[in-house]
Amino acid sequence: MKRAGFTLVELLVVIAIIGMLVGLLLPAVQQARSAARRMSCANNLRQLGLAMLNYESNNRGFPSGMYTFVGDDFSARGVDHWRNDHCWYSQMGPYIEQMAWYQMLNFEKSMSDPVNEAARRVKIPTYACPEDIGLQENEWDSATWARIRHNYVVNWGNTNYSQATKDGVLFRGAPLQPREKTALSVIKDGLSNTLLMSEVRVIPKVESGWGGSISDASISLGCAFTGWNPPNSGLADETYRGCVNNADYAAMGIPSPIGVETEFQVIAARSHHTGGVNRVNCDGSTDFASNSIDAAVWRAMSTARGGTEELEEMPVGN
Repeated sequence: MKRAGFTLVELLVVIAIIGMLVGLLLPAVQQARSAARRMSCANNLRQLGLAMLNYESNNRGFPSGMYTFVGDDFSARGVDHWRNDHCWYSQMGPYIEQMAWYQMLNFEKSMSDPVNEAARRVKIPTYACPEDIGLQENEWDSATWARIRHNYVVNWGNTNYSQATKDGVLFRGAPLQPREKTALSVIKDGLSNTLLMSEVRVIPKVESGWGGSISDASISLGCAFTGWNPPNSGLADETYRGCVNNADYAAMGIPSPIGVETEFQVIAARSHHTGGVNRVNCDGSTDFASNSIDAAVWRAMSTARGGTEELEEMPVGN
């Protein structure tokens, strides 16, 4: 009596068919996972946007984007420059269910003062985009400089960190500014039309030295993006001082930055999501901004008062 079975050829055909099916299904699975990570990232931004609005409701304005700025006396704060001081990040604790962390912070001293070391080392998952490499330790061996790199940054307007005219383009307002809160009433372009926050790519931990301004967002140095260049721009960012090697930036898909003084930084919104970046607007709504968005439209969305109103510009220089 003959036993039923597969021939070697039939078995090979079945294996080949299974391989083809797996090959067809795998990209779909990867796309589904990427879409899920993008939605999770958008949810993080939604939480931060709502936290900003809750802060505004309780304090009659969005938080100060940077605690100190050009021209301030830093002698009593234990810091040599505004770039190392507190930014909006420190002020969000009570509004993202991080009250214990918030109570660790001493706002009478700079964020980089050793008194704030323990708080600077706390990793808050809300600030990590799941499509990226995760929260990264920065200058971890230093009591003064140890801090966390993360993905989410605020909109600093259409020009640069100085919130002043750049290359003949006038600054037209932003939802956050140094030192002072920003009331919703000054956002003349409409809350749903004005960017509040977006993403940057996290610079990986550098074993020796410092990796640059990008994603150094728990202090004023890297806490913001500007609308000067569109999302994931092929144009170089303009960032402060030393950075990681050019090859490392290339591996992250970031053009090698141009070195400038801190006040003149231009940092574009960037992400690892396919095709664009997540954003949250000043009304708390979230959306996905395509890399193909017109640069002029993106720049206009970054302004709070895009009309003809002349705005007083801040002083620039160290």
